[in-house]
Amino acid sequence: MLAERNKSRELGDLTVIEASKVEAGNFATPMGGFHYHDAAFAELFQLPVIRAYSMILAAGGRTEKHEERFDRRLFAITHLKLREDIDGQPSSGFL
Repeated sequence: MLAERNKSRELGDLTVIEASKVEAGNFATPMGGFHYHDAAFAELFQLPVIRAYSMILAAGGRTEKHEERFDRRLFAITHLKLREDIDGQPSSGFL
């Protein structure tokens, strides 16, 4: 289980690319299938095994804990201080 929080005092502007894991096959859930708090996203494109969206994450905005079912890549367009909380592992933060 994974949760993410923007620890910056600024809005985070991100581009997110998700690729379906081999064992998962096509996407079983819609884009944003887990809940974002204080965030908005817009689809850029979606194909059977890869999709992308643009996301604005408020200062202090977060995602609920969720199972990571995809290989995700986050590209920060603005300064971002993102912290990941993964069950059974120490928190990790990156810019």
